[in-house]
Amino acid sequence: MAEQVDVVVAGLGVAGEEVAGRLAQAGLSVVGIEARLVGGECPYWGCVPSKMMIRAGNLLAEARRIDGLAGIAQVRPDWAPVARRIRDEATDSWNDRVAVERFTGKGGRFVRGSARLVGPRRVEVNGEEYEASVSRVEPLAKTRDWQSPVKYFEATLSLVKDPGNLKPGQKVRAVVRLDEADGVLSIPRGALFEKDGKRVVYRRSGSGFEAVEVTTARQSISHLVVGSGLAAGDVIALRDPSASRSQASSASAGPVGPGT
Repeated sequence: MAEQVDVVVAGLGVAGEEVAGRLAQAGLSVVGIEARLVGGECPYWGCVPSKMMIRAGNLLAEARRIDGLAGIAQVRPDWAPVARRIRDEATDSWNDRVAVERFTGKGGRFVRGSARLVGPRRVEVNGEEYEASVSRVEPLAKTRDWQSPVKYFEATLSLVKDPGNLKPGQKVRAVVRLDEADGVLSIPRGALFEKDGKRVVYRRSGSGFEAVEVTTARQSISHLVVGSGLAAGDVIALRDPSASRSQASSASAGPVGPGT
């Protein structure tokens, strides 16, 4: 039987370690899975070791400029101290014990091995199954960048079915359907008005619009489901045509249609 957890993070590279650690700190039960070294390529084989090697080469090149500028220097390249620094200071002899303890110290559970999807929200590693059951939406909106007024909410989603073509770190454009309703009429929220204590929409009648009382049911951030008062194909005003004569003549209108 699969062990129930909130989130399973398969692959604890730079991004995976950060995501798993933050979720664990937030109080979720998190299983982090990594077959090689926690932290991924950057600290052990890529970014950090390469920068140490590049820095050593730059130092040698700079030292050779001493003659004629600031005195006399004898430079003898030696790879041994560079390799020693990479082994001892950067990678701890390619041992991720510190990174694993950093993750488990935040409340996460670490499993060494390769993960395999075996069902909806279910992952198998080393013969053990883990099932993720909770998705999360951050409570505070974030800005895209300092110039943009657009804000977004970070979300962690559990896929019900593995599409088979996604990779760790891949960016996707997705539509998240929070609710669906078939066979209903929906209108934009901006087409609903309050008049004499009643909820009304303005339906086209002849050359003008008439106020029609409606009842509403389900709603989303942009649309309302109409329970009664309108029929499919009715044309309604998207602005209040009774506000002024100039506005009435230019009121936008649109048909009532099925909603989701």
